[in-house]
Amino acid sequence: SAVLVDPISIWDVLEALSTDHELDLLPTNISMPEQGFTRSGHHEVPVRIAFRNPETASGRYTVKINAVSQQSLQDEMAKEEMAKAVADRSRFKIQQRGGAMDFETDSEEEEDE
Repeated sequence: SAVLVDPISIWDVLEALSTDHELDLLPTNISMPEQGFTRSGHHEVPVRIAFRNPETASGRYTVKINAVSQQSLQDEMAKEEMAKAVADRSRFKIQQRGGAMDFETDSEEEEDE
């Protein structure tokens, strides 16, 4: 796993949970390293969710985070672009223009007559 340029902080995790999953938590509801996550890879973050009704599914859960480095994303995008370029390249045909081949064809036809 690669070292991240900027660590993933608790605030980054809280923002992603709120924006992407509509789950608003306080920093006290998440257990993660004080310095954040400094390496790419899979991380598990224990969270505590308290619901208004104690009989519901309140309790402790685990959120899985997949941290990907910018370099890995760029490498992946480059591979996808290369694969697309190769696929696109095989979809065209080279059109023959009137040149040596047409001239030879015409010459043979004239000789046969």
